[in-house]
Amino acid sequence: MALLRLVSAAFAAFFFAVLVPAGAGAEDFVGEAGRLVAFRSVGDASDEWDLLRGEIHLQVGTQLQAYRWGRAFCPGKDLTEAQEARLQRALGDRRLVVIPYYKNGQGGSRCLVHFVITERRLADSIPLP
Repeated sequence: MALLRLVSAAFAAFFFAVLVPAGAGAEDFVGEAGRLVAFRSVGDASDEWDLLRGEIHLQVGTQLQAYRWGRAFCPGKDLTEAQEARLQRALGDRRLVVIPYYKNGQGGSRCLVHFVITERRLADSIPLP
């Protein structure tokens, strides 16, 4: 009986550590608002194709914060083409900031799950969860 409990506990630990994606069932985290300074889309010819689908970098004060989506770093966390297009349009516009919502992913990645784009002067008035 003790062996059965030990095997059951080992299976449960394996299931939750390996098979359940990081952040599954967890609430979204809200990152700091920042200016979008880089947008990267990874194509199927890239060596990084299996790792991620895309990545943005936000300038928050003097720091850069990366957010990724898709593939191995962020399984099940994909943005739509329309969402990617909105981010591309905001790229480099100094009047706008992006408020990222993310879940924790593999390898310490912040996986972008949705976002708000707003004028910098209005960012503090956006109600956050």
